[in-house]
Amino acid sequence: IGGGQHVNPSMSVAMFSLGKCDYTEMYVRIAGAMGGGLVAFPLFKALSDMLGWNPLGGPEFNSDGDEDGSAAAASEFFATFFLGLLVYLVNWELNFGKHHYWIKQTLTALGIRALIQLFPTAGPDMNPMLGTTWSVFAYNGFPEDVRHYLVYWVASILGALASGFAYAVYDGCEFLGMKLPIGPINPPKTVAAPSKKKKKN
Repeated sequence: IGGGQHVNPSMSVAMFSLGKCDYTEMYVRIAGAMGGGLVAFPLFKALSDMLGWNPLGGPEFNSDGDEDGSAAAASEFFATFFLGLLVYLVNWELNFGKHHYWIKQTLTALGIRALIQLFPTAGPDMNPMLGTTWSVFAYNGFPEDVRHYLVYWVASILGALASGFAYAVYDGCEFLGMKLPIGPINPPKTVAAPSKKKKKN
C-alpha cells in the first residue's frame, strides 16, 4: 500500500543517502512512522489490558554507570549499522525466487532478534520512532533529556548512514549524491551481447 514502507526513520535516512528516495519522501515517511507509533502504543495498551496480557514495555536505556549515555549510543550505532547491512543483503543481494518476500521477512525478523541480544544496552531500539513514541506514551510527553535524542536518534541515524556508506563502497552507487573515490568491491555485472546467427543463403 505504501510502496515499500521503511517504518524506521533511520532506514529512511539510509535510503535517502543511497538515492532510493528523495528528501520529501524521506521526511514524509519519518512523519508517518512517528504518527503510527503515537497511535499504536495506546491501541496495543488497550488490547493488552482487554486480553490480560503482560503490560507493555518499551526501549529505555539505564543511565546507571552510563551517565553520558555513550555506552547506549554505541550500542544503538552498531545495532543499526548491522541492521542496515542485513536489509541491503536480503533485499538487494539475495534472490529467493517466488518466495523472496516471505523468506526475506523471516530472515530480517531473525536478524533483528539476534541484534537485540547482541546489543542490549539501549533497550534496544534500532528505530528512533519506537524509543520516542514509547516515551511519549509512558511518560505523557516528549523526552526532555537530551541523552534520549543522542542515543535513539543521533547514534541510530549515524549507524544507518555508516551502513549506507559501506554499501556504496561495496556496490559503487552514489552516497549522499556523491560518487565515492573508493569501490566498488562488487564489480558491476556485464551482460554478454546476444550472438548474431548467420543467415543461410
